[in-house]
Amino acid sequence: MPLLNTAPVGDFSASAASESEYESFENVTATFQWPSPIGLYVPQLPNLCFYGLFGTDNGTTTVTITPQMSLSSGTGGGTTPVPIYLDLAGATVLPLGTPVLLNYYFPAVLIRFNITIAGAAPDCDMQLAIGAYGG
Repeated sequence: MPLLNTAPVGDFSASAASESEYESFENVTATFQWPSPIGLYVPQLPNLCFYGLFGTDNGTTTVTITPQMSLSSGTGGGTTPVPIYLDLAGATVLPLGTPVLLNYYFPAVLIRFNITIAGAAPDCDMQLAIGAYGG
């Protein structure tokens, strides 16, 4: 976790931190979750940011993003923990060529996008970024 700065708080030294991830996608044709496989680990950093930009499209594609967070996990019938994701908000349609920025204040453990693509998607390009900060 990157260290931004420290400040004395009583007998402790508090530090602010941030985590983020960015990816550009080309020719996306199917629904998916990002980042995969489990999401971005944001150890209870309370300020969550989600960014999406739907770039070019040669068809009649509709792209929606749903920000999700996880506080706990189950075993999924095995011994490996499987995050249990909940929607932070309803689906947001990404308008063509217009960036969308969503902000939430919630101390999550993992965050991700659920991306849904409907319609013909012959050339669907998008940029996604997520992050968290606080301290």
